[in-house]
Amino acid sequence: MKNHLIVLCFLMASMIVFGNNLRDSLTHVVQTTDNDSVKIRALNHLGFVLLGNDPDSAISVIEEGIRNAKKNNFYFGLAELYNTKANYYLETDRPDSALAWYDRAMDLSKVHQFHSISTMITNNLGLYHWRRGNYPEALEQFTENYKHVKSNPNASPKQLAQSVSNIGLIHQEMQLYEKAIEFHEEALEIRLTLNNPFDLAISLANLGVCYKGLDDLPEAIRYYRESIEQATLAGADRVVQKLYGNLGNAYLSQNQYDLAVENLEKSIFTGDNIDYKSNLHNLSNLVSAYTKLNQLPKALNFGRQGLEILNNRPDLKSYSADLHLNLAVLWNALGNQDSFAHYNALFIEATKAHFSDEHANRLAEWEAKFEVIEKDNRILQQQNTLVEQQLKISRTTLWMVILLAFLAMSLTLIFVQMFRRKKERELLAKEREIQLHRTRIHAGISSQEKERKRLARDLHDGFGQLISSLKLNLANQEEEPNKDKRCAALRHAQSIIDEMYAEIRNTAFNLMPATLIEFGLKEAVRELAQRVNRSGLVRIKVDAHDVEERLPEWCEISIFRIIQEWTNNILKYSKANEISIQLTGHQDELTVIIEDNGNGFDPKVLKKSSGHGWSNIRARLNQLHGSYILDTAPNAKQTSLVITIPKKQSTDNKSTIKP
Repeated sequence: MKNHLIVLCFLMASMIVFGNNLRDSLTHVVQTTDNDSVKIRALNHLGFVLLGNDPDSAISVIEEGIRNAKKNNFYFGLAELYNTKANYYLETDRPDSALAWYDRAMDLSKVHQFHSISTMITNNLGLYHWRRGNYPEALEQFTENYKHVKSNPNASPKQLAQSVSNIGLIHQEMQLYEKAIEFHEEALEIRLTLNNPFDLAISLANLGVCYKGLDDLPEAIRYYRESIEQATLAGADRVVQKLYGNLGNAYLSQNQYDLAVENLEKSIFTGDNIDYKSNLHNLSNLVSAYTKLNQLPKALNFGRQGLEILNNRPDLKSYSADLHLNLAVLWNALGNQDSFAHYNALFIEATKAHFSDEHANRLAEWEAKFEVIEKDNRILQQQNTLVEQQLKISRTTLWMVILLAFLAMSLTLIFVQMFRRKKERELLAKEREIQLHRTRIHAGISSQEKERKRLARDLHDGFGQLISSLKLNLANQEEEPNKDKRCAALRHAQSIIDEMYAEIRNTAFNLMPATLIEFGLKEAVRELAQRVNRSGLVRIKVDAHDVEERLPEWCEISIFRIIQEWTNNILKYSKANEISIQLTGHQDELTVIIEDNGNGFDPKVLKKSSGHGWSNIRARLNQLHGSYILDTAPNAKQTSLVITIPKKQSTDNKSTIKP
């Protein structure tokens, strides 16, 4: 997501600043000035301007600047040109070559204490390592950049916000979302004082990504919507469209398909400068969402739009796997097995092509790396010792150079970030989704195994002992001559049978309460309360209002298991002696409120818990499209869990709910 925001920011800045007028002006300065320092700085900025649309011309200009800087012993200009040459190699997708030139620029800056250039290079090195997936190294460089900015009294709040934001983004990449949120909130606080809608949109969008990573989808959706408002104020229409894509994906992960398609359709780009890769991704998600909604003609229409993009842009073939997979699912739903097999084969082919391209790119990077090292060795052997005095320049020219340097530094930060690997982020997101799905499956299996073990233990410890006792009692009476003793033994056997019957009823209730099936949720919850109240240690009070209407059986089972699981947690950990369970029916939804007077706890414990109780509750709520609000704190006098569940449930969920 952030890649798109960065690219758009750069494009807008380019339209404002780097037009033909600036390029012509710089060319005029190079051709007419008699001041060598001014000419060298102008060559550097001209090379930077040309990087975006004419890299071959850019490198010629940069090399000319390097030759002039060496000839005139102009160290500052030489350090700048080394940095710009590193940007050229990054632009032409040779990151290892870029690293070599960043290192040379940094060495020269350290020797001559060019602090402004050192600040710029630390940021660029952070971006380099970020792009390569070396997150610890990237974090080290961004932290160094933050120290440079913080110690510079002339640094602007905008620079400081960007530096803090970059640190947050690296934590975000490493999936340390809680730590990333701290830095994003700090950057947001700075940007709020500047009141720049575009920068605010970026910070809000980053917070949305982090909360989605924490599986806190309501909070993620809130930040995405706030980001859309700020991007709209900034007039950044393409940013707004990107955010609608994120918002649609968030709803898609919640199985809220109507809201998903509403937002995903807003994210489809039209007009000039279309981002075909993003369109392809969002069209693929629309195919999936409309298939889930059983609106198959619409799904087929968006699938054809995605295929049209692939026909016009064969270079996106390695990104086509998701579209082909979703089309295979669609054709399977339509009952066309030939088309299903065709797109399933294309899905497998696209997956293989993606990993083959990655392997080829990595090999090319290594070849470029050794080529640059060899070339650098030749240059170092021929290089003479640079002299140390710089030429003075006029006051007017100095201010012009400072302005250009500021523009170059600011836009370099944006320019380098254009080259992030978007597909890698998409693959990581897909892996996280797969891992979450596996975790839920594991939680279900573990819960079932746990229940089987408990049942086996109850049968062995309870019935086994009772049956043994009954058998022994009856066996001893076969030869007992005393009638009174035989009668007493029979009465004792009867009491054992009564105890076995009670044990069977308890076991049956734990497996599946008969009251729940025959009389519904309200009576089943009351029976649960009665069983707990018999202990005399805890008092459960049940209130029910307007819940006479029966819900689907699988739905009532899931709600009962949620109440049972949370009540068991209260009994185990809270030290409560009073529990209140309230069931309230509304026109379209059912509300369940569970309160206790225990000692409370930190809600973060639930996210770190190694057990499956809370995971089972969350999984059942997701299947029911329900939501919850938990109000508690350490040593709180009262803990409340409020659950809201829609009465209208899709029949598709029935097969996935486990009693």
